[in-house]
Amino acid sequence: MTSRPKVFLFVALLFFLGCFGVEIEGYCQSQEDVPSKILVRFRQGMGGPVRKGQALAIPGVKFVRSIRRFNVDVLKVQGVADKQILIDLVQNLRKNPAIEWAEPNFRRYPNRTPNDPQFSDQWHLNNTGQTGGTAGADISAPQAWDITSGTQSVVVAILDTGVEYTHPDLEGNMWRNLGEDWNGDGSPGRNGIDDDHNGYVDDYYGADIANGTGDPLDTYGHGTHVAGIIGAVGNNNIGVCGVAWDVSLMAVKFLDPDGSVADEIEGISYILDQKEKGVPICAVNMSFGGSEYSRFEEEALQSLQDAGIMVAAAAGNEGGELGGYSSNYPSSYSLTNIISVAATDDTDELASFSNYGFYYVDVAAPGQDILSSYLGASYDRLSGTSMATPVVTGTLALIFSMGNRTVSEARERIIRGVDRLEGLSGRIFSEGRVNAARALSLELAGPFIFGIGPVSGDPGTEVNITGVRFGNGSSDGDGVTIGGAEAQIVSWTANRIVCRVPADMATTGQIELYVHTHEGNSNIVYFNLSPFRYRVTSAPAGNQVGSYLILCNYGEEVVHAKVYAGPSGADVIEPQEEILNPWEVRYVNLKEYGLKGDANLLWVESDKDLAVSMIVADTALRGIYYIEGQAF
Repeated sequence: MTSRPKVFLFVALLFFLGCFGVEIEGYCQSQEDVPSKILVRFRQGMGGPVRKGQALAIPGVKFVRSIRRFNVDVLKVQGVADKQILIDLVQNLRKNPAIEWAEPNFRRYPNRTPNDPQFSDQWHLNNTGQTGGTAGADISAPQAWDITSGTQSVVVAILDTGVEYTHPDLEGNMWRNLGEDWNGDGSPGRNGIDDDHNGYVDDYYGADIANGTGDPLDTYGHGTHVAGIIGAVGNNNIGVCGVAWDVSLMAVKFLDPDGSVADEIEGISYILDQKEKGVPICAVNMSFGGSEYSRFEEEALQSLQDAGIMVAAAAGNEGGELGGYSSNYPSSYSLTNIISVAATDDTDELASFSNYGFYYVDVAAPGQDILSSYLGASYDRLSGTSMATPVVTGTLALIFSMGNRTVSEARERIIRGVDRLEGLSGRIFSEGRVNAARALSLELAGPFIFGIGPVSGDPGTEVNITGVRFGNGSSDGDGVTIGGAEAQIVSWTANRIVCRVPADMATTGQIELYVHTHEGNSNIVYFNLSPFRYRVTSAPAGNQVGSYLILCNYGEEVVHAKVYAGPSGADVIEPQEEILNPWEVRYVNLKEYGLKGDANLLWVESDKDLAVSMIVADTALRGIYYIEGQAF
């Protein structure tokens, strides 16, 4: 996974090169995955021809195409083989008054781990211990099917490598675009004409965004495997069955075998176009991810939420905790319609490869050695959060098959209906593994928290709480408890509460937060009471001509920081407050603190994670010294 602080460090070093003209020795970086394209949104009033002219006026940049729904243009950059230089170019583009926003066309990858093929029972649906696992470590699918096995009037979009729509276990559940059924007999209308005028010729089963065609046939297997987990035809005496026996599967191919944000959001645009034409799309499966944040990707996902479409997104396979230096997108965006999914094994333990993180992963689902459909009308077993995610998507299809459901209700049913597991306590938000039967039968009552922000801070910090059934806050007993004390309420609505952490709170570390109303108490979430602290050690002695503290906000939220510094042996001067916007690099000139020489005292406190470092230019020692801040 790419580390964003390295990006900021590279930019910082470029800054120092310009200031001091000192060569950097020994600096190296990975050349993997250098995007060749940039995504740009020009400001309003920049029409089509003018817009292209603006793009072509940038040296080495050519216009490729427009994604009209999101007002995004794709530009190709020539002759740039270094990812960090490309990011530096993007930062310069953002300063162009004609450009509202620019970002690299980041890559997205399937989140799967292949395994040897073998035929076995689908333990994730009904675990009897047949694979040597724990009986009952499953999603209780048979009990869910006693309630509903789904309906083909519910459509699920699979944004992936495509689907082998001729597979005998999938063909009966494939969505069909009747706008391309030119002869009216229900068979593919491959007449070479864009009958529905959407820009894709003969897009009968979906579209291939990666290659600009209407044929989303899978040639890699990942999307076909995902499709079978969601909705392989059930009760047909063939192969396997999906979580939803009856469902309509729309194939939208953008991974080939990996993909870009540009193709992803164009695929989302295709899905939204179909939704606006009356296609009852309830959910999108996103079994892919990448470490870089994209504003355009987040906006596209917000458009899905506005359209009432859920998203199940893979949490990633790095086997680590998300947050701080590690992120995974699109699963980490804080949107109500996104359910971030970790993977469990057949013993109900978190899979060794699965990412986790209380504030970044919502639920877990079976994702190891999952048997499903594969290329060539075959079947195979794969592992990964890519396989866990369609288990959730299939469960969403069952939920929506029972009638109109809102995004909030669908989310609550998935999260609240889990089987809570000790091994997931404090590691993912729901602290449990999906239970499809309970998600369908759960009686929803009382307040329920979806999330809070920020998740850490000092006493007195203002906290936003989102959720459902909070009421209006006017009844006796309505309130918010934080760390055992009552919080001051700033505002209160049925879906959002703003409160303040008690100013006299003495406890530090992780404290409980919950909402209480006359209908009962909500689920418990956690607030980290204490600022993040970073210490920077002293620099080498010599003739220092300049020293800068570098604060890097690599997240999507504003960070409030305080810099405490002063000469060694002296009192710390009044702290300086720094407010960093998302993705901002801030250079703090330390001369104002009297920090010149080898005796330094310096630390930083912030309400969210930062990358903190210092660079010192020294002419006597002929070098630039980089000192990384350490948390304490």
